[in-house]
Amino acid sequence: MAFPDIINPTDDKRVFESAKQIIITKNSVKFGSSVYQFRNMTGFKVGEIPKARLSWSTVIGITIVGLFIINFNKLVGIGLLALAIFLLYKHFTQIQYYGLIIYFNSGQSHIFTSNDKSFLMDIVNALYDLMETSQEGTIYIDMSNRSVNVEGDLQGNAVAGDGSHIN
Repeated sequence: MAFPDIINPTDDKRVFESAKQIIITKNSVKFGSSVYQFRNMTGFKVGEIPKARLSWSTVIGITIVGLFIINFNKLVGIGLLALAIFLLYKHFTQIQYYGLIIYFNSGQSHIFTSNDKSFLMDIVNALYDLMETSQEGTIYIDMSNRSVNVEGDLQGNAVAGDGSHIN
């Protein structure tokens, strides 16, 4: 997946995570081979990752050249027009990705991507509940099958990965 220049994946302050499991307790945040103290987490949010941009000048240029060449060589002209149509189709059918952004007091932010915004909002709600309660608990997040499991003495509403609610 290519990210536009707005979100630079080579920025040393922003790290796009590929870890599929996140474990959060009152004391620690663990994902992949990284472990952070929970108190070093300064914030979290769900943000929209911009889609890849379409080079309109390229599409228009290919279309004009295709229309011009179709008079001389129909096969090449039609091929260029088909390429322009394919580029437009690919642009307008892009999947919208969202990022769970976890901020740390070091200035780093770790971003976990998903195309399911409500799943990421469930994670934010579970993190909020863990921060606001004085009770112990563990949040197990599985990014691969979109599930958030809360274990321990946390109280409140739980939301399963399939969108069902438990009171």
